[in-house]
Amino acid sequence: MDVLDGWGLVALQGSKASKILQSLLDNQLISLDPYPFLGQSIHTKVAGEDGSKSLIKPEDSLNFAKLLTNQLGVSLTGLAARDLLRLEAGMCLYGSYLDKSVGVGEAGLG
Repeated sequence: MDVLDGWGLVALQGSKASKILQSLLDNQLISLDPYPFLGQSIHTKVAGEDGSKSLIKPEDSLNFAKLLTNQLGVSLTGLAARDLLRLEAGMCLYGSYLDKSVGVGEAGLG
């Protein structure tokens, strides 16, 4: 979890990510009623499958983690697990295959 300007950032990745996130919401719009720690979410595809990133107040991060793990069956992992998923999906990792000296074309992405 990263903290950005006073917010926590939690990424949900994988085939069930959208369903899990939607289970926290009343509709397509973000609802803060049942889970006030869920600030804002965006759809991502950083590991080759659907996912989301949610901004959460740092003081609510522990409650959010408990909800994900205890009630929704999510396993918490780190960036290394995300990087492995990216490699399995054939996506390059910045710093390993891409950097300031190796562009998209040289890495075979363009």
